[in-house]
Amino acid sequence: MNAEGETAKKIRIAVAACETVVHANRIKLLSAQPGNIPQIPKVAPKE
Repeated sequence: MNAEGETAKKIRIAVAACETVVHANRIKLLSAQPGNIPQIPKVAPKE
């Protein structure tokens, strides 16, 4: 039981850390490189 609890705790911490990193990267991409956003449609044109 104790080992299972420790594993669940580690998984929760890892998931939370992962979400934080992804969120931080999104903010960095949106704020630090706004010029890259208009280029996205050119890379994958749908028209």
